[in-house]
Amino acid sequence: MQLMVLILVLFTLISLAGFIGAFFFGAAGAVVLMVLGLTISFIGIAFFTGR
Repeated sequence: MQLMVLILVLFTLISLAGFIGAFFFGAAGAVVLMVLGLTISFIGIAFFTGR
């Protein structure tokens, strides 16, 4: 249950980061920020589930 909430929050943050990136830097910025967000969230999920 807690993991689902964590994943939902992370995906919301990734979407927001992509939107902000698109707003300021265009399509390339959106892609870069979303990839960064995904990478960070997967590391976070691995860290939380690995404990």
